[in-house]
Amino acid sequence: MGRFRIWLLAGCLLWFTGYAHADVQKGRLLLFNNGNPTSIGIVSAKAEFEASVRANPSDQQANFFLAISRILALMDNTAAYVPGLPVDNLRELLDLFGVSASGRDIFHWTAEFTKDGTGKRTIPNGAPSGPAIQQFLTSVVIPEINSAVGNLSVLTSTFNTILTAAETGDNRSIEVDYGDVLILKSALYTAKAFILFLCSYDLDADPIRLVEAIKSKLSNLHSNLFDLYPQFLKLLPAGKPGMQAAEDEALAAIDQYFAASTFIRGETDSQLDDLVTIDPDELDEEAHLRAQLTEVKQSILSGRTAAFTNQTGTKVWYVNLNHLFGTSAIQPPNIRALIPYFDAEGNIPTGTFPDTTLDGILVECTSEAKLVEYSPLDLPIVFPIPDRTMAMDGYDSDWQQVPSIPKVYFSSHSRSQDIEYVKVAKDQNYFYWMVRHVTPLQSGRYYYFGLSGDAADGRFNVSVNLQSTGTYSIWVWPAQTSYTGTSADYRIGTYFLEGRIPRSLLKQSGRLGLNYSASNWTAGYNTYMSDSAILATALLPIAEAGADQIVFDAVTLDGKAIYPTKRIISWEWSLRHRTNSSFNRTASGQSPTISGLKPGFYDVILTVIDDSGKTYTDTKVLVATGASAGIYTQEQLNQAVATERAKWDASGDGKIGLEEAIRALQVTSGMRED
Repeated sequence: MGRFRIWLLAGCLLWFTGYAHADVQKGRLLLFNNGNPTSIGIVSAKAEFEASVRANPSDQQANFFLAISRILALMDNTAAYVPGLPVDNLRELLDLFGVSASGRDIFHWTAEFTKDGTGKRTIPNGAPSGPAIQQFLTSVVIPEINSAVGNLSVLTSTFNTILTAAETGDNRSIEVDYGDVLILKSALYTAKAFILFLCSYDLDADPIRLVEAIKSKLSNLHSNLFDLYPQFLKLLPAGKPGMQAAEDEALAAIDQYFAASTFIRGETDSQLDDLVTIDPDELDEEAHLRAQLTEVKQSILSGRTAAFTNQTGTKVWYVNLNHLFGTSAIQPPNIRALIPYFDAEGNIPTGTFPDTTLDGILVECTSEAKLVEYSPLDLPIVFPIPDRTMAMDGYDSDWQQVPSIPKVYFSSHSRSQDIEYVKVAKDQNYFYWMVRHVTPLQSGRYYYFGLSGDAADGRFNVSVNLQSTGTYSIWVWPAQTSYTGTSADYRIGTYFLEGRIPRSLLKQSGRLGLNYSASNWTAGYNTYMSDSAILATALLPIAEAGADQIVFDAVTLDGKAIYPTKRIISWEWSLRHRTNSSFNRTASGQSPTISGLKPGFYDVILTVIDDSGKTYTDTKVLVATGASAGIYTQEQLNQAVATERAKWDASGDGKIGLEEAIRALQVTSGMRED
């Protein structure tokens, strides 16, 4: 009897494990579909793996494939949802953003956003804004990541599975082992850290306007976006705990990578068929990555600045990650307060970064030039061309008041380090340029100065050739005209040379690219600097009046200084009523409040003066509806204007149809009869 019970128990176990294995095998067939996986197959495979894990929670194969299918199944285009917020799944999110319903197979993606008559991608009205997307990420995506990590945590160092050639559709099999599992866990922790980071900040802005701002290269960013959404990109009330959680996930990702690296490096079998390998010639590079990740972890845990080096150890970058994630004594950064000013063309005027250290994160970036040197991105910084007449006399005394453009701002510059800086200026007749070298200028050299930009008839280039023997010539393309200068058009000093270009040869509209090179072919001397666009021809603004507004009978104006390094000593406001000048008003100060406004349109003119005596004006439109505060709140009016503005101002430049939009808003809301 006892033996019968033992065999019965053994039979049950064999049946049980056989059933679980059958589910895994069936799931694999559905998942891989003979090398042609589909989204529908992934969803069906997930159900099989879930059944297998329910039957045997310790089944490593089932847990591994369930973790994979959980993440892939987020792309399920057959999932049902209840229309309206909250967003239930990715299918609903894509529908709300107007992505075509067909072609959403993750392995054969052809779906696209809706396009307008000109072929440009558009986002429909009613598309969810940041909070709805953040809610979807935290309530739908993160739970799946957590469950996937839980499945992978069941696996041990003995885990191993072979993806056959029939499954992969390739001509060889692929081995997946515990090292690959750890890499996957590291990736999941990293994804979760990124999501928690995103969800720590206010992203509540009209997605249509946000996309238009990005498409326009962030042109007029403050008036087109920030002024309409005062809290956008600020840290949320729960942002600090969220950033601390993001930090925890980032540290977990690092730990998982270390474990994966150790496991993979310790493998003794052939690595030719492994999913993730470290080739022998990559060992040093991967060791450097481990060292950098160790520095990240130790700097966070010990509360110190991290020191990152290149692989040869010849350069060091210092970054304080504690200022990124925050600590008990340090707030995470207010991203909004760190964004520089973007002009109408999407350029960043030099000197407009509020904090080049990014709230203490980039420790050494105490100047804009240092930030440019650190940045992996090509920052679109432009320098204004001051109005000044320069004497071509070989002395730089008249250039002393003109700001220099150091070589670090150029997208590429010579390794010879012989160029110190460039200066430019202009008057009604000439464009002036000056380049200072580190070493004395010598005879026998050739100097080339070039400008390029956009004109009404397309791109143009102006090339200046200067030889130390005294030849100064200018060539203009595509006009294909030439200009032969005289000794009055240039001078060569001891360390610098200067020249001038007739303004009649320049037909630019917008910013200018600058190139400079010097060479001596016989002596092997060569130095150069080049950039696609670094000069701004227009006078750069000092302050902004803010976005257009619709109010009742009172308004608080809000002037914004653009240059943190400049001190504005005078703020003067003039409100000019368009139909009755007796309703005009004036005010002083950066943020004055004016009450008793009469209904109608006001042109608001802000005039500021900085401590150098420079004056600048900015304008906006203000609409007063009268004393109707009991009908609508100011917040409702502001949101209504933003909504109407998005409908009328399709380009997002803040210049088309705003008055009509406000007028339409007044009519539809009952504030106006016509």
